[in-house]
Amino acid sequence: MDESLREREQRAAQNQLLFREVNERIASLAERALLPEIAPIEVTCECVDMSCTTTVQIPLHEFADIDRATNRFLIVPGHELPDVEDVVERRDRFLIVAKRGAGADLVERSASLTRRIELRDERANSTA
Repeated sequence: MDESLREREQRAAQNQLLFREVNERIASLAERALLPEIAPIEVTCECVDMSCTTTVQIPLHEFADIDRATNRFLIVPGHELPDVEDVVERRDRFLIVAKRGAGADLVERSASLTRRIELRDERANSTA
């Protein structure tokens, strides 16, 4: 694989993982405040562009469904990068993309690490 494409795939995945972390925190706060019963949450576009500030309103349960899938990111139309990701679903207000190649590998390793940390935390809480 072309090294520059590999680096671009990885950088794109790292950027999108950062946006995902922010959106997960927004969802967590909304869930604790019981906001899903009142209004949709507003999440940030999870595109590659670190300066992107575009937001999408989405019901919490809909965001949670996307978040549960390991290699799925919510972006606004026009922010997709066909050389590093595939559009796997088109919805009214946003697209769902999946990383390819080295980016997909990075996302999978990140998800695996997160699951191990969550399991460790659950074990620690059960013995407390």
